[in-house]
Amino acid sequence: MSNAWIRLDDTDSRIAYQGTWWIGGRQAEYNGTTHGLKDTSDSSASLRFNGIQVKVVATLDAGNSTNPNPIADIHLDGNLALRYAPNLSSSIQFQQSIFSSSILNEGDHMLSISSEIDTDDAIWLDYFEYLPSNPSISTQSPTTSSASTFPSATSTTSTIQNAPLDGTTSGDPPASTTQDDQSPASSNTSQSSTDASTSKKESLTAGSIVGIISGVVFLGVVLAGVFLLWKRNKKRVRRLKGYSYGDIQPYPIRSPVYLTSPNIYQPPSSALSSTRLTEHTSFDQPPSYSKSV
Repeated sequence: MSNAWIRLDDTDSRIAYQGTWWIGGRQAEYNGTTHGLKDTSDSSASLRFNGIQVKVVATLDAGNSTNPNPIADIHLDGNLALRYAPNLSSSIQFQQSIFSSSILNEGDHMLSISSEIDTDDAIWLDYFEYLPSNPSISTQSPTTSSASTFPSATSTTSTIQNAPLDGTTSGDPPASTTQDDQSPASSNTSQSSTDASTSKKESLTAGSIVGIISGVVFLGVVLAGVFLLWKRNKKRVRRLKGYSYGDIQPYPIRSPVYLTSPNIYQPPSSALSSTRLTEHTSFDQPPSYSKSV
């Protein structure tokens, strides 16, 4: 069981209107809209909900002594729960709780409101609130009606008339328009499908971006490596060209120089004896030699 109330605006498609209803709306009212029980005794509104308690909030017209006060019967699960006959004041009363049920058994329930008198003073339905019995049902946001999964109301047709801002009729009533109730189940399914598709597209987009960035980085690394290798090879070629043998000048060849052996004097063997040389022993001087070029 949940402890969060769910609020349904009077324009929510789960509320089925029958008969003639007046459309109103003031800034002080929830979402600025209301449905009025006025000038008719054959109008009714019904709401099917899954919960344990329900409330009805309305706007009450300012009283006029020439008009009878409005009367509305409120039925819950086919039984009369309240006959509401307010004593109107001299000013408009907003956000008035006209019905609050006791604690109900968990499950589906049907609430209906019908007008029992023709009068120019109206009860303007503003919004419904119920306490869900299923904790998985989402709670009401501050400005929009919450989505739930209980069975949709039967499609009905009602006559809608626009009411002036002061809540009273002026001349002939405006042309009526027809409003058909919509099943909330189909809209809820469509919304879920849209959310899932959007989430999938976002995840695919993020993966694509990561893949593109990774590919660009890898390509940049490969190109940088190729460039560095090419630059290194280019430097090596230049260095080898600097040692080319074509720039060496040949050393000049000169004619060889030949030296003649000197004539070494050899004394005759008879001039010497094995005895001691006398001081008169003389030796011939060796001839001079010259250098020829």
